Amino acid sequence: MKAQGMDLTGLPLNLVTCYLLSIQLPYPYLWAVIFAFLMSVVMLLIARSSPEKGGGVRLGTAAMLVLTGMCLIPTTTLFLSPHGFGVRLFSELFQYFFVAIVFMTGVYAFGRPDGFSRFAYRAAWITIPLSIYGIGRVVLGWELDWSSFVAPTENNYASIYILLFGVALPASQMFSGKRGRILYTVSIMLGVAAINYHSSRAAMVAALACLAMGVAIGRTRLVTAIRILMLLAAGLAGAVYLFRGEDLYNPDSVASLVNFDSNFSNVQRLQYLRAAGYSLVNFPFGQGIGTASAYFTHNVFIEMESPTPHNTAALLATEMGVLGLVSYVLLALYLLGRALATLLRRYRQPVGHRRLFIILPLILLMVSIYDAVFFNGGLTAIYFLAAATVFATPCESVRPLSQA
Repeated sequence: MKAQGMDLTGLPLNLVTCYLLSIQLPYPYLWAVIFAFLMSVVMLLIARSSPEKGGGVRLGTAAMLVLTGMCLIPTTTLFLSPHGFGVRLFSELFQYFFVAIVFMTGVYAFGRPDGFSRFAYRAAWITIPLSIYGIGRVVLGWELDWSSFVAPTENNYASIYILLFGVALPASQMFSGKRGRILYTVSIMLGVAAINYHSSRAAMVAALACLAMGVAIGRTRLVTAIRILMLLAAGLAGAVYLFRGEDLYNPDSVASLVNFDSNFSNVQRLQYLRAAGYSLVNFPFGQGIGTASAYFTHNVFIEMESPTPHNTAALLATEMGVLGLVSYVLLALYLLGRALATLLRRYRQPVGHRRLFIILPLILLMVSIYDAVFFNGGLTAIYFLAAATVFATPCESVRPLSQA
């Protein structure tokens, strides 16, 4: 595909790859503006150079609904919410529209032949230095103040980045072919170690789930069923071992995720949900975009001040009310349904795609449960860039399983 002598085929993939690099640099909002402009221009050029039937930017119904929701719902709530025009209005509105552009560009890039596997390979290379820095920061005391995304106060965001692009995508690919198997193995090992040093409990559970699902999903239903039963038995034995010790009362341990007695972090998250429910009852159309920071920082339900409820549903319910909550539920149902449908239906896709369509939707759903995705612009873009790989339905050039 060419526009005025320019080959546009690989540009969307190169843009999203460069964006992953830029998010680790200083001044993230400046880079976001630049990439939003570049991505918009490229997508317009692609649409203009493909007027023929079947050309242009091809987006499925589900992807179009996501795009419409990210643009229409925030705009609508501006006129329905009592505090619709807040201090953070512009930055959050820009975030929604920018992520919509990132998502559309990702859907197009990953929908191209070999687009997804090429991106997964590049993303692993980009994520390895971030994982090494995450380990070195704790073990060797490294400090890189110029890095906006991996600063000491951004452990959770860096963990989600590493989880999605350094663990989840490689886990869906490392058993699928010869190319990149060593790279994916190194990326996963470093990624799990970095997440562990970041003390992100939920991200560690998600990373272990990635590996378990990657191993469990085989080429036939029987193989998959046997592997799942074996992993469940191993997981049960591991859980018994953890709960026999004192790790349950260590706030940084994975086992403490189920401790709602003495773990203050867990109890506090329940209070966030309670506060969000109170807001939804009193402000059914939300309190306005950008108001969640003030609401969750100063609230009678919350003992420790925090600008984020650490839950995407709570954030959207507070800022956008019923519209935001319904949009989140629909997206969550789609992701869960995509994973379950892929697991249960006949094996028509390559096994690598099956792992992708099961692993990534479940991980995206988990991330939205333990963090407020839309609270951070960089995190939001990462989240929906990963989601784009699910909505794109990659069309790799491989033989059907019946011929393999």
